[in-house]
Order: sequence, then C-alpha cells, then structure tokens
Amino acid sequence: MTDREKKIAEIRETLEKATPGPWKWVDPGGLERKKLVGEWEIMNFGIGGMYDQVAGSEPDEDDAHLIANATEWLRFLLDELERLEREYAEERAAHNAHVTELCELEKENRKLREDIERITEILKNGQQAHWQTFKIRQLLGVPLE
Repeated sequence: MTDREKKIAEIRETLEKATPGPWKWVDPGGLERKKLVGEWEIMNFGIGGMYDQVAGSEPDEDDAHLIANATEWLRFLLDELERLEREYAEERAAHNAHVTELCELEKENRKLREDIERITEILKNGQQAHWQTFKIRQLLGVPLE
C-alpha cells in the first residue's frame, strides 16, 4: 500500500468512527449560530470564561461552517476520488486495448507494404506476364485457378 493509499484509508477509517454530521456550533453562551443547523454540537465549552481557559478564542462563523461540514464534505470528496479512480482505470484499460489494436494494425500495414515492394520488384524484373502473375499469387497466398 502506497503512502497515498494509507492516508486515504486513514481518513476513511477516521470518518467512519466519527460522529456523523451535520453538526452545529453552539456558542459558549448556549446560542446556536443560525447559519449552522444540525443534530450534533461541534463543541460546547460552557459559560463563564471556561472556553477561554480551554481553547483560546472561538471559531468565527466561516471556521464553524467548515468544521460543521467537514465530515460530509470529506465523505463526498473521498467518494468522488474513488469514482474518478474507477473511471481512470476504465479509461486506461480502453486506452491499452486501443494501443494493442493499433500495434496489430501497424504490423498488418508493415506486411502489406513489404508485399507491395515485392510485387513491384517482380513487375520490374521484366519476366513474362504469366510468370509475374504466378509469383504475385504465390506471394499473396492466392490459389491458382
């Protein structure tokens, strides 16, 4: 497993263990911010300055919005990553099939060009027409009638 795959697995595992969102921010005074509505509190540090002792300053509305939506957005992004990786794998397989087909066509093209060069040499040789026809048929694998 690559470092990238390990990190994605770690994120997915942590998300599965986390409390599902959407969450909401509850102000230290118990007031909900109107922009964020959900079932779970992000955090609540109580009243009376306890918040400042524990965590510094409260997040602003944009920070709270990001935190409140992080689980939902991370799940979305991981699912989108998985979808894109599947699509890429399918496109890569189709590309490889086309490359294989192209290689076969190139081989066929090369053989046909070699056959044309041989036919040209036979015709330049100046032999009788029936002998030239015989040699060309033999070269191309066309049975004599």
